[in-house]
Amino acid sequence: MRNENQIKKGAVMRITREEIKNHYYKGLSDVQEDTCERLEIVTFTFKKNGKPGVLVWKGKQAKPIQHYVFASVEKQMAHVQKVIESEVKEMEAKKELAEKKKAAVCPYKVGDILTGSWGYDQTNVDAFQVTGLKGKSVVLKRIGCEMVDAVSGMSCHVMPVKNDFAEGAEEIVKKPQTWNGENWYVKLHYSCSLSLWNGSKMYKSWYA
Repeated sequence: MRNENQIKKGAVMRITREEIKNHYYKGLSDVQEDTCERLEIVTFTFKKNGKPGVLVWKGKQAKPIQHYVFASVEKQMAHVQKVIESEVKEMEAKKELAEKKKAAVCPYKVGDILTGSWGYDQTNVDAFQVTGLKGKSVVLKRIGCEMVDAVSGMSCHVMPVKNDFAEGAEEIVKKPQTWNGENWYVKLHYSCSLSLWNGSKMYKSWYA
């Protein structure tokens, strides 16, 4: 079997599931392949010692996510049943969530304030106000924040100020998203997501 990352003619040649199967199956007998949702479940017996085992692949992955050996066929079958039940339960939950997200309606309305904080060595605060709605998207415009109290020489708490639009700020159009059909957010950039402001002060810090 060739190496997984074998380079051939300038390209990275990746190993396939069939190649891995051919490698594993050499020392096996009674190989039986079955599928369940995203899984391919293979039961077998080792030729060398007669012990039963299980191989499990998920999705299109080349490498198995499970490769177990058992002391008895009963334990082997019990494990397979557990794997199947877990997969069915997970897929039912995924389908239920997908339907919930599809039916969900974004609650954002004109006048709402969305905020987010981000940063590594310092904490930046962004605040935007919803100024319009366009189909399934919202129109946002940056607003200012005012300091409400100092925390240290380089940090404080701030609160957004409604209708205090930043000078020269342009409106941006963003499509809100939900991860569970209930909680919504707007992806501002790779480091910051905005969500509906809860009315509380926010922590902000900076370099001297």
